[in-house]
Amino acid sequence: MRIIPSVGVFTLFSPILFFFNSYRALFVIINGLLCHINEHSVKIKIYDIIFNIGIVLYTIIFSPYVIPITPRIIIVHAIIPSIIFIINVMSYQSKIYSRHTSEIIHVIGVQGLLAYALFSDCLFNYKI
Repeated sequence: MRIIPSVGVFTLFSPILFFFNSYRALFVIINGLLCHINEHSVKIKIYDIIFNIGIVLYTIIFSPYVIPITPRIIIVHAIIPSIIFIINVMSYQSKIYSRHTSEIIHVIGVQGLLAYALFSDCLFNYKI
């Protein structure tokens, strides 16, 4: 079980779930916890990556916040977290840094930026 990413996904996405009643945040929390608790399952890792790509694409395509789709939104909400994820996985597998460091980078660089994207979308679309 990977404690740091599990706590990270719960901590970052729970406020979005409870404040905005976001089904996307709920799905991300459930998916993230399943993935980070079952760290040795390759099928769950592949499912996790595909699921997260789907959530990002859904947010970019169907949100009025990103219409018109601007380069800033694509960069902040999709490209930067994807690049950080790929570099982080490659660096960890090459033993450039430890698992602990890799998990912290994952929480801040991937989960944090994606939570920011979802929060921005929910904030823009929130109806009082």
